[in-house]
Amino acid sequence: MTIFKNNFFEVNGNMELELLSNKKKRRPLRYIVLGAVFVVFLFSAFLMIANNNRQIKEKQKELDAINYKIEIQRIANNSMEQQSKYSDEEYMQNVIRRAHADLDYVRAGEIVYVITAGN
Repeated sequence: MTIFKNNFFEVNGNMELELLSNKKKRRPLRYIVLGAVFVVFLFSAFLMIANNNRQIKEKQKELDAINYKIEIQRIANNSMEQQSKYSDEEYMQNVIRRAHADLDYVRAGEIVYVITAGN
């Protein structure tokens, strides 16, 4: 037996309050819009992260190239430091010795014999 009834609840004979449920529950438009905004936000965040990772990889390649150039320059500087330790005379003697030994250059006034017999 129903004592009181409106669109939201009903009071029966035992004085119990029962909420009336609408069988066709529709989601309010604001929840749909919030869900769409959330999906768009997640997608844009994913794109930003992917773009940042690509930029990081490019910058890492540039850094590796610069570090390689620095290492080459460091080797050249060490070579120059070694050369600067010698006096001019010692340096020239070292150049002449290396040219004679490593590059097979002939000193002025030196006689070279070429053996053509055999192999």
